[in-house]
Amino acid sequence: MQRSRGLRLFVGRGILSLCLLAVGMAFCFWPRPQLNVILITLGTTRADRIGCYGYQPAQTPALDALARRGALFERAYSSVPLTLPAHATIFTSLYPPEHGLHVDGTNRLGSDIPVLAEFLKVANYDTGAFLSAFALNAKFGLNRGFDIYDDALTASNIEGSDSQRRDGVSVMDAALGWLKARRARPFFCWIHFSDPHFPYDARPETFGDTFTERPYDAGIAYADLQVGRLTEFLQSHELSERTLIVVVGDHGEGLMEHGELQHGMQLYNSTLHVPLIVAGPDFIQPGVRPAVPVSHVDVAPTILCSLGIGPLQTRYRGTPLIPALAGHEIRPRVFHIETHLPFAKKREAALVGLVTAGWKYIPGAHPELYNLERDPGETNNVVTTETSQFKKFADWFRRGQFNMEPHNAPVAHLTSAEALILRREEPAAAGSAGDADRPLSDAPPNAQ
Repeated sequence: MQRSRGLRLFVGRGILSLCLLAVGMAFCFWPRPQLNVILITLGTTRADRIGCYGYQPAQTPALDALARRGALFERAYSSVPLTLPAHATIFTSLYPPEHGLHVDGTNRLGSDIPVLAEFLKVANYDTGAFLSAFALNAKFGLNRGFDIYDDALTASNIEGSDSQRRDGVSVMDAALGWLKARRARPFFCWIHFSDPHFPYDARPETFGDTFTERPYDAGIAYADLQVGRLTEFLQSHELSERTLIVVVGDHGEGLMEHGELQHGMQLYNSTLHVPLIVAGPDFIQPGVRPAVPVSHVDVAPTILCSLGIGPLQTRYRGTPLIPALAGHEIRPRVFHIETHLPFAKKREAALVGLVTAGWKYIPGAHPELYNLERDPGETNNVVTTETSQFKKFADWFRRGQFNMEPHNAPVAHLTSAEALILRREEPAAAGSAGDADRPLSDAPPNAQ
């Protein structure tokens, strides 16, 4: 009797999952008025340093307001804690081995790999990008499909001679200037902020002494001010209900958890757990907070399906999160995570792993397994106590269940001045600024 009941429950859940999938796919192709899209990527931003994610000292009213009127994903993960490869995954819905970008600044995205903006351009969208970091320069291949790709770094818009980043005000000024132009077609606007990036700035000219003891939080608060300028513009121009807003972090920051000050050398949640907020149209249930893990690979399919364009290629790793936006459950999946920076910086082994509902597994000479439900800070490696889980993940990983075909990305050729800007942007290997002057070389394409 118990077995029969369990079988009925299993079958029932399976039918429900299939129904939700069918609803989501039907939504992708259901005709609807064309929506505008704004994609905001928050550089170096931890989810747990934002108010709507539970951080009480935060000053993030604009992001908190978006979360209240939209969907906040509690467990969104970056596939790689580095700027360029993380954004490549956001724009292609492919993991780093599949798009070929593993670290910043050494390679460019191949022209054979389509990106989100190209699909939107074909769908008759005006497209503009406004960026704050050289790691996203057009030389690295994410500019395809954009009418305007504002990646300029000049003496007038770089925030300090040692920082080599565009200030958030400069980025938002440029974006709003473009958005204010009258247009007959819908728009796709990508805005990127780097204000929380190291070296941290308490910004006393803006916040007084509020962030003197926690300057990293000042960078997030400063970026939030710019998001507030954007939402005010959309409201004043009656665009809020016709504009899909997606806010996602590219990666987090170590802040000395697990001994890592910055990012890129480890695969812990301090640098992989990122904010993901989707707001705007009425098909999103206000205030919904899906707890199932999701990934950067889900961003592009979700945007396209929200617009009724649908998934345009079978190579997508991600899935549209449409049911979750409406408050329905979606099935848990397994996601690839990696960083090749240990090889690029120190010739140590690249790190790869997986994250799924409740667990993170990092194989290697000293394998790591964490129960994320009981131990979100990843302080207790349970390889020796959770032997069945360890064996399951180790066997799954050994069989190559991600089934990825490694892609060799073309080399990016930089001038000496560009290489200098990039080196100043790079995270130091051990959190010290001295290592940032060492040139990078990417890990071997098949490093595992």
